[in-house]
Amino acid sequence: MGRERCWEFERLSGQDRYFDCFNDIKDAEYKLIEVLRFFEERHAELERTQPHPYGRGARGLEELQDIVHSIAFGWKMLTGAFPAKSNVDFHELLRAAATTVFGVIDDDDEPNWEWHTRSAVSRLKAGNRPQ
Repeated sequence: MGRERCWEFERLSGQDRYFDCFNDIKDAEYKLIEVLRFFEERHAELERTQPHPYGRGARGLEELQDIVHSIAFGWKMLTGAFPAKSNVDFHELLRAAATTVFGVIDDDDEPNWEWHTRSAVSRLKAGNRPQ
């Protein structure tokens, strides 16, 4: 019986427009299923590799401190001085870097840039360079 169906498909292919349309729909469905599986795998991979949002536990705080430390080191290398207290330009640079890494940070969840800057400067003065 299976062999007879195979011959029937071959006989209908290319001669029956309804059969050809049905076959095209079936092929499109298989392609869409493949694409869906690809996007699901890609989404799972992105979810796994993205950093935790700022404010979620110690890991997010450590990543924020590392960002501030690295940028303070770069600031020192470029300007020859550590960032000054209440340096608005430096804080804007920190905000842009944190937004790039963590995504948009709400105003209510805004980090204390001055505290992070003082902490990074004291670490740099103690001789701790960023990794």
